[in-house]
Amino acid sequence: MVRAYGGIDPGNQGALVLLSEDFEVLDAQTMPLLDVGKGKSHRWVLHLSAVQEILASWCHGHAPFVAIEQSRPMPKQGVSSVFRYGQSYGALLMALCCLGLAHEVVPPLDWQRATLRGIPGQGKARAILRAEQAVPALDLLPGRKRTPHDGLADACCMALYAAQLRGKKEAR
Repeated sequence: MVRAYGGIDPGNQGALVLLSEDFEVLDAQTMPLLDVGKGKSHRWVLHLSAVQEILASWCHGHAPFVAIEQSRPMPKQGVSSVFRYGQSYGALLMALCCLGLAHEVVPPLDWQRATLRGIPGQGKARAILRAEQAVPALDLLPGRKRTPHDGLADACCMALYAAQLRGKKEAR
């Protein structure tokens, strides 16, 4: 089996990225969503079966170790949006567990400190720059996007962090 490292940025603007041990892109997808409701009740929700299919495909021929960003409510978010985000986060964790994928929940500051050290700029631009430098084959402009998808960049950085975590665990 080929060793691989996954990164998951949960949330509607998030993504899933799988890198080989040589940091080649094996899979990179924005978070699959379903368009539900009409009018005022319109919203996007996590497409559960699509997530399960993506993560199951990671198991074929690979032994991935996955880093998933720890969920936390953001300031000024409404109760219902925080609840939906928590549901999606829980579903992602359950999919990882049910598929038997080795994973670790990582606080945002941990992976950011480890992977963005020395990267100039502020905010999401740093993750985008790091992803472009470390994994130039990663398409950060999926579909018809004109600006880089920061969810893909964050997920890529978490996959890089997963490689660091796995290296530390094996050194023990």
